[in-house]
Amino acid sequence: MKLAVIGVGLIGGSFALALKKARAVSHVVGVGRGAAMLIFARYAGEWTIAEQSRNPGAIRFWRRVVSEFTNDKFREKRGQGEIAHIFTSAGPAGVLGR
Repeated sequence: MKLAVIGVGLIGGSFALALKKARAVSHVVGVGRGAAMLIFARYAGEWTIAEQSRNPGAIRFWRRVVSEFTNDKFREKRGQGEIAHIFTSAGPAGVLGR
């Protein structure tokens, strides 16, 4: 079995390592900040990344990624048990112009 972990911080990395050591999975692939930044840079438009309010790890991760990608030019919306990070990507042209 193969495992893909999105967000390879302390919890995600520990989870993947434990499964690998237990031989519950044969391959582990981690996708983190870099992959998210590449996707944002590739596809222009308005983005909304929402996390459950009760998941502080996900909130910290996405706030940090979105903040870095946008140079702190994003807004945060709270409601219905979610926190959403909303921003616009200019796509490849915007990345080249940075």
